[in-house]
Amino acid sequence: MNLYVDREQHVKPYIGIAKTDTTKDEVLDLLNNAATGLLNTLLNVNDLAKHTVTDERFDGGIADIWCKDFPIISVTNIKQGRANTLYSQTEAYYFEKNVVKLDGVCSGSTGYDQNKITYVAGYVTYAQTQKGAAFENTAENMPEDLKLAVLILIAGMFNQRNNQGVSTMSIQGKSVTFRNEIEVKEFEKIFQRYRKLPQFAI
Repeated sequence: MNLYVDREQHVKPYIGIAKTDTTKDEVLDLLNNAATGLLNTLLNVNDLAKHTVTDERFDGGIADIWCKDFPIISVTNIKQGRANTLYSQTEAYYFEKNVVKLDGVCSGSTGYDQNKITYVAGYVTYAQTQKGAAFENTAENMPEDLKLAVLILIAGMFNQRNNQGVSTMSIQGKSVTFRNEIEVKEFEKIFQRYRKLPQFAI
């Protein structure tokens, strides 16, 4: 799983732990993983880090393809029906968050005759830009508010683990813990900003 924040650069400063203090590193790494997974679940995405989605299935007879992951950066190909006939159009694809808007209608149907789309989506993260990574020469563009959302989740879990005061609320049927009401409201704002409409490809 791709992480959206770094323990040393983001987590420790946010929680108030000195970078020289390594006694909680293992716990912070576990919480970072858990918070990242939770944010993915709440936003109903596979990953927010830049990645390729291969052959995501969707029903035919539509002009708007609702993809699971966002933001969509490019479309590699669209295959129609069980014959995997390639869809093409003269106009460039138009993207709106997790929706690919077509210039025409994509044929195909449901079940075995569903269509498939391969696309690139997500943001370049801090980890992806580090030396030796595939995006080493690419600038990070993960939005600061999404990174803040992960940090808020980590801080809530950290406080809960240390029996410090926390606030709990239900989001998308999941019980989420926060440090205080201020962070609850901040997280809600971020969540609403990035929340998708319920329709998406499977």
